[in-house]
Amino acid sequence: MADPVKVTVETEIKGPTLEGFWQLYRQAFLPLQTLSAARQVLTEDEFIAEMTDPRVDKYIAWDGDEAIGLSTLTRHLETVPWISPEYFRARYPDHAARGAIFYLGFTLTHPEKRQAGAYVAMISAVIAAIKDADGICGYDVSAYHRDQLNYADNLERFIKRREPADIDLIDQQTYFLLDLSQGDRGEIPAAAG
Repeated sequence: MADPVKVTVETEIKGPTLEGFWQLYRQAFLPLQTLSAARQVLTEDEFIAEMTDPRVDKYIAWDGDEAIGLSTLTRHLETVPWISPEYFRARYPDHAARGAIFYLGFTLTHPEKRQAGAYVAMISAVIAAIKDADGICGYDVSAYHRDQLNYADNLERFIKRREPADIDLIDQQTYFLLDLSQGDRGEIPAAAG
């Protein structure tokens, strides 16, 4: 029987592990560039900054000596450029005062190792950290992952099987497109009068 996946929590990732995760991150997230109106993909510089920022905890899943999964979690909301820390602090002042507001940045696993238990091990460790702090955690899911892959529902079921939890939709951004092109719509009728 294979050894179970081990999870470590690191404050900084460098060298070959960083390069390996950058390649895995690109593989996992680049398709979202054409599947989501919101920018879902960090640049290489942003990724490196997050991996070397000690305020962001990196939950690394290991299969022996091989790093096969990564989740990011932080209590320092200002490290997450696509959210408003003030939003969370204003709505959850007691948690903010205790430093118990977390944000789950992203989670990815090596595609050939998905059955190894890396995802389960990492998210279980994240849940334990939030629970130990008597905390709350924000996270976001793209419409594609929510509607096409049922990720939000699956994550909610996963969490609730492990801990009693309330999970609420707290905000939503909807993108619209105004099309004033004359292309495929034919001619616009003349105004009456």
